[in-house]
Amino acid sequence: MSTTVKVSIPRDTATAAVNHLLNTCTVTRLTAIVGPPLVDLTQKHVGAYRNQKGWPSTGFGEQAANKTYFAPTSEGPLIVIHAQGARQLYRGGPIQPVNKKRLVFAIDPESYGKTMREMGYRPKREGGDPAANKRIRSLFAFSKGVTQPPHPDFIPSPEAYGRAAIGAISEAIRGGAA
Repeated sequence: MSTTVKVSIPRDTATAAVNHLLNTCTVTRLTAIVGPPLVDLTQKHVGAYRNQKGWPSTGFGEQAANKTYFAPTSEGPLIVIHAQGARQLYRGGPIQPVNKKRLVFAIDPESYGKTMREMGYRPKREGGDPAANKRIRSLFAFSKGVTQPPHPDFIPSPEAYGRAAIGAISEAIRGGAA
């Protein structure tokens, strides 16, 4: 048994409008339409980032959000977070000391976001107080290197980006944007 469906269009009024829409959908125009909402989404998401231990904020998320922009490419907008540490946080991976023998990490909220010097540490040869230095050293951990786990949730999900892009395109089609 087979079924045949015949569709007949007595008068085509849509083709010209559809062709006009398709001709105006260039990568450059779409980039201009979706770029700003994607940056806004990223800035809000990244700006809300807090450290994993719940310690007082160093302002990393806010600073990274303020350094977020989009760059037009041949494929559409490239969202850029131009903040030191953002890529490392997102992707994770090894961290090795560069100019010193060891990495220094805060292990107490009091020392989080500070260097040992900022906490008052001074080597004995510089007149430092050994008792004070011992207390300060107890607020930090030392390592020859670490592997940081990735935090893919540092940026919005692909689904969130998709929703934002579709929303911006829908708004533009309705006449609300570029």
